[in-house]
Amino acid sequence: AWPFVPGCARSTRCIRARLAVTDQLCHHVAAILPDRRLAFIKHASVTMALDLLNSTHPFLFISMAAKRELATKMRRLTFKAGERVLRKGTHSRDLFIIASGHVTITRFDSHLGVRQVGPRAYFGERAATMDEPANMEVVSADASVLFVIPRTEVFQLLRTDEIKFIVALANDMREKHGIFRDFELFNTDLLPGLVRGHIAFDRVLQAYRQLQPAIHRNMKSIEVDCEAWSYALRRLPVNITSVFAVVLSKRLMDVLNAEEGPIDVVSEPRSKWAPGRAVATFDRRRTSWEVVPGKLFVLMRGDVDTLDFITCLCLHTLEWQKLRSGLKPLSRSVPIVSQAIERKRAAKSTTEHVEIDEQLIKDLTELTGRHYEGLRQLWPGAVAETVMAAMVHHGDYSVFVASNLEDRGVTEREHWMARVNASVVKLIGDIDDPALPPLTVDIVSSNTHSVVNLLSPVLHMRREAIFAWGKEHCPDVMAGAFRFETDRLYAVAMAYYAAHPDELAAKLVEERECGIVRLNENEFTGITVQLIDLNLLRTAAPGKHDCNMAVEPLSEGQATRTRHLLVNIDYAFGEQARHILQSLILLFGRHIRSVNVMGKAGALVGKRGDILFPSHLIFEASTYPGELRSVSNEDLSAEGLHRASCRDVHVGPVLTVMGTILQNSRLLKFYSRLWQVTGMEMEGSYYLKCIEHNLLLGLLRPTMKSRFLYYVSDLPLSVGTSLATKLLAWEGIPPLYAITRALLEKVLLPIEMANMPAPRPSAEADVPAPRPSAATDARIVPAGVPARWDFVRRSVNSHSFQHGIKCPIALWQAAQKFKSLLALRSTPKPAEEPAPTCVVVPTPMVAAAAGAQAADDPLSVAAAPDTLKWGPGVAKPVGGLKQPGPDGLGGTVLDGPTAKRARVDE
Repeated sequence: AWPFVPGCARSTRCIRARLAVTDQLCHHVAAILPDRRLAFIKHASVTMALDLLNSTHPFLFISMAAKRELATKMRRLTFKAGERVLRKGTHSRDLFIIASGHVTITRFDSHLGVRQVGPRAYFGERAATMDEPANMEVVSADASVLFVIPRTEVFQLLRTDEIKFIVALANDMREKHGIFRDFELFNTDLLPGLVRGHIAFDRVLQAYRQLQPAIHRNMKSIEVDCEAWSYALRRLPVNITSVFAVVLSKRLMDVLNAEEGPIDVVSEPRSKWAPGRAVATFDRRRTSWEVVPGKLFVLMRGDVDTLDFITCLCLHTLEWQKLRSGLKPLSRSVPIVSQAIERKRAAKSTTEHVEIDEQLIKDLTELTGRHYEGLRQLWPGAVAETVMAAMVHHGDYSVFVASNLEDRGVTEREHWMARVNASVVKLIGDIDDPALPPLTVDIVSSNTHSVVNLLSPVLHMRREAIFAWGKEHCPDVMAGAFRFETDRLYAVAMAYYAAHPDELAAKLVEERECGIVRLNENEFTGITVQLIDLNLLRTAAPGKHDCNMAVEPLSEGQATRTRHLLVNIDYAFGEQARHILQSLILLFGRHIRSVNVMGKAGALVGKRGDILFPSHLIFEASTYPGELRSVSNEDLSAEGLHRASCRDVHVGPVLTVMGTILQNSRLLKFYSRLWQVTGMEMEGSYYLKCIEHNLLLGLLRPTMKSRFLYYVSDLPLSVGTSLATKLLAWEGIPPLYAITRALLEKVLLPIEMANMPAPRPSAEADVPAPRPSAATDARIVPAGVPARWDFVRRSVNSHSFQHGIKCPIALWQAAQKFKSLLALRSTPKPAEEPAPTCVVVPTPMVAAAAGAQAADDPLSVAAAPDTLKWGPGVAKPVGGLKQPGPDGLGGTVLDGPTAKRARVDE
């Protein structure tokens, strides 16, 4: 009689000692008790698996109940000496733990090479979490016993409250698998060049090849990746194919800076005696000059801007070299291209130019029709000239960095802040003048059009004329699927005013009379600023704003009692965001009521046009992956945002990256699977870090609110939806204006009503278009957990909250957040409002974190009051306790003794 007791130390020792002779023992058991043989084998394996989990890092951090359940699902495998365990390239997604014996692991993507590991070592976690083929060969060195955890169980662990396990596994993968090694090598080759003044571009280019950015999918293919190439070219100066030397600096060259004082828009050199010519960049606000033929000067806005420029240049160079290698031998190609260029010079029409380019591609048998389509999109009407430049230009660039790259630019920011201050004084008077009404400032970081379009009375009064023009010139936009007609108006207005510059100038003049002042960007910031006197705007043109915004009318006399200023700044670029916001905080100080950040982001969940509702911001550049900051968004609701936009809303952490190209699929999967990141952007962590710093300094008032919202412009891990693919108007306009409305509704709240809920939309609001079919139906919001407990990545949809992996937040952060929640919810309510009797049961992670401090904390879970309010947008059950269901969210309402026991247990 064998006393099998799970978890018993004696049983564990017995099983471990006997497993070495399990095969012989099973023969005896089968002969004596045939019906007990399978039960013996299964129970012995489960007991040993549990013992193995208790002694193996990081599985020892899993709760005992989860370990017992996991042990029953692990499979036991035995191998002889020399037997292959795992073959390179196989699509095994299981995780292996060595129970006894040794295995030899040969890695093919790491400096570790060949190594032998023994009991309590594990492997296969990278394939299990990253969906990658096995990158190693594993052979049994002697008789060994391994236990296998199925991939589904690994993902199940990552979706539970096992925060310690997730953090330990993330740290192991970062250190042992070199998830960030390619980025470290890239920075190692690039950063010394910034100090020395000359970047070894050939070494940086080699590091870029190892990096394998996600946007550059076809980097290793011999075919030209026209989509990725187009993305890079639109962010580089237009003459990049004809220059060989590039100078990067944060300060203008003296020869270009002959005149004193800042200017607004740079289209020509500042001095009429300055050499060279200005060079445009389509999709980046970069100031560039071709000083002499072949030498380009580019004004940088920070280290992130420098990284972006270098990575775009690397992408362009690799594709440029691909094109050139396809034209060999040059002795045959050069005469053909030269003749085509001569014929184009003699041609008199654009049609003839196109025909000559098409014939050139046919004559160059090395190029295909796909090459022509790509070149025609990249260089319309100049295919022959581009091919000739590719044959002459080898893609060898010399990149120089001015010695003042690290420590200049302070004077320019002071000039910029002085301009903003002068414009504010002219618009509403001196900021701190005690003779004037008190000033309230709301800052919005968005773009140059969405905020003004929603508020501009001029645009909305010309609605019919713009639509009439759009039916003739923009039929695709007029036929697009827009939920609100005002969204269609904004999409057509961009093309309308581009075709009518005189009307645009008149519009700016009329808007200035209503209190909307525009400060154009200068060459140092590249940022447009819009100053809006909200009191003047709402009294000069009452109700002439977007009719789909829920805006409280301006109360009588409010315009004379207060001054309300909205400062809208264009997208900052990386670390530039911190400098810009710091300048505004120094200027306005404690007059700032809110800082609102919105923009586009690349998503790791959902689809284009969805909305990201950040719960936290993670800074990619941090040396420790857990540098994570909580985003309050306390007066915003993901459910309300979904109802207003009919777009999927994804709640979870958002990653702040160092550049749009500087990520690969491995890094994105690491943050998505383990840290449950929903998307990526480039400025959020800089803004939030600046806000936290100034709150500590007392430059901002403690009640100041910060809000962060993003819409999805691309999905870097999906084919055909990366940044290289253009975003259609009906994909980007509706979510952009949905998040702008959500933020402006809070900004436009009367100052004394800032903490009250927003009113319902007016009766004049657009009637929504008919709901789409079930196949494309926007997702509807159910009741769920309070927004303040959004530690989990979830999606707001028509079925349920889809919970993913819990974000591995430090436990003390969870405790602090829950303490703040209890302190807020325990505030006495007015007598006329009956107190709700329901109790919110927090998630296990939050409860565990707060319970750790129950002994010395009066606001711990044990001391939680019985009357807690539900978060925004969540239903209020009455008469019992809301107990979560199996997934931790849905559940039933308990009454009587059951509710009392549950409350005491919690």
